[in-house]
Amino acid sequence: MDTEKQQYVTDYVTDFDPRAYMDAFYSHEIKDSGNTVLNVPFLDNLNTTFIEGDIRGQRILDIGSGPCINSVLPAFQRFEEIYLSDLVQSNLRALETWRSGNSTDMLPVIEYFVQSEGISMSVKELNELVRNKISGIFEIDVRRKDLLGDIQIPAVDAIVSSGCLESAAADYESFSNCVRNITPLMKQGGKLVLSTALYQTYYKFGSKVFKTAYLKPEDIRDCLSLCGYEVLYEKQVPKKVKSADGTAYICIVAQKIV
Repeated sequence: MDTEKQQYVTDYVTDFDPRAYMDAFYSHEIKDSGNTVLNVPFLDNLNTTFIEGDIRGQRILDIGSGPCINSVLPAFQRFEEIYLSDLVQSNLRALETWRSGNSTDMLPVIEYFVQSEGISMSVKELNELVRNKISGIFEIDVRRKDLLGDIQIPAVDAIVSSGCLESAAADYESFSNCVRNITPLMKQGGKLVLSTALYQTYYKFGSKVFKTAYLKPEDIRDCLSLCGYEVLYEKQVPKKVKSADGTAYICIVAQKIV
């Protein structure tokens, strides 16, 4: 696609379609699509990141969940309370529908996770286990200092965010502001897990094209250092997909030290 002719969306709240997103990236047809790299290696590397970064505790918050639970699947044996959050109301409704037992949309990604990680339980059993560990689903806007509005949650032991902060930001400065805004939600010594697109300006699905902040690995490391984190682990993974112009993504674990 000619980037100069792309029509970017201007409002996630009105333009993000959870049904189109799930069909594009997390349906049973993903193995035959050009988007497979966005989810299969992503899931593999995120699980490895949880292991290598020793991500565990009582509470974990997923920031920018979208309409899916992919980012918290590696947390199911490591945390007792899982919180999901997103800016888009339709995504929150999709998550609530799944949590209430009225949606099977998560089953393909859970099935892949069970098979690839050798989980000793059925897809149905893992689906129920994760559903029962969801302690809250709420709106969040990482661009604001009062990102949760009137909602209050206990400080969490870990935050995971996959593909969210670079989508909420326009550049390095606004990306850094997003990191600063989410940091107070986590305990001192807590760990931040980021899976972030590198060298990317957009991603798309359906008929929508979404801008992202163009970031290099050193941008993310510098941002984390300035925001009071120490990087403990990182891995870069090549990314070649039809749905984005990024060439890699980075999985990184950083501990809150300030």
